[in-house]
Amino acid sequence: QEAKMVEESIAIQEELHLYPNPTRDQLNIQFDAATEEEVQIRVVDLMGRTLSVQDWNVVSGKNYKQLDVTRMETGTFLLIIASKNKIQSKRFIVSK
Repeated sequence: QEAKMVEESIAIQEELHLYPNPTRDQLNIQFDAATEEEVQIRVVDLMGRTLSVQDWNVVSGKNYKQLDVTRMETGTFLLIIASKNKIQSKRFIVSK
């Protein structure tokens, strides 16, 4: 049974990296994934309002994505990546 638990390990293995932070036009997203799967990327403001939702097919290994933030107001936001087994989030700042 323990071996089966290892196979069902979380998709996002390492820390979620967001850069540059603060940003003004593009936010780079980077993380390593254990398996190929679809994850959901959500951007929310500090009041909990969802500003954008995207589906992303990640591959096993390193994953990179750019998020266009040019239309976002100056402020602090939360980027949430949700897979089947884990939700990971990190704050980022948009500075115009």
